[in-house]
Amino acid sequence: MKTIGAHTVFRAFRNRTPEIEEAFAALYDVHAPRVYAYIRHILGAEHEAVDDVLQHCFIGLFDRARNGIEIHNVPAFLFRVARNQCLNELARSRRYVGDVETIAGHDPEGVYETRELEEHVERAIVRLPGHIRESLVLKDQLGFTYEEIAEMTGLSIPNVRQRVSRARRMIRKLLAPLLLDQSRKASL
Repeated sequence: MKTIGAHTVFRAFRNRTPEIEEAFAALYDVHAPRVYAYIRHILGAEHEAVDDVLQHCFIGLFDRARNGIEIHNVPAFLFRVARNQCLNELARSRRYVGDVETIAGHDPEGVYETRELEEHVERAIVRLPGHIRESLVLKDQLGFTYEEIAEMTGLSIPNVRQRVSRARRMIRKLLAPLLLDQSRKASL
């Protein structure tokens, strides 16, 4: 399937062309993986509503396109809907994202130090306050720019930078004992 831009999807709806399904499927293929990864990071990988939230995002986009409302920044729209739905889901379930073993995964054999460090980082990310965690996940794990994150979250760019910086400092602080312990083991 060829890559189709968002403007093509909205034009297909506006003109009622038969390529609507193909255009929307292409748009889904482009954006769904990143939105899905974001939702999993916010709700937790095993949360039962991950697929429902993703579906809600694209239904909202589809409804707007069908009603002739063009979205000029599709990723920002999808992430804003995903964010709001995740917050609603967390409030509804009164559940903090904190099932560390589920989110981080567990390497029972401890074979790879790199994987072990990644698990500790994931655990540290889970322990961050939600608003700070969100900015860090969008920046460092999903690769969005500060400008894109600001648009998605409705924050100013300096505020996004501050949150990402604060999250990184908090993770370094949380991981300091582990890194110190590994440093000691290496020097033995």
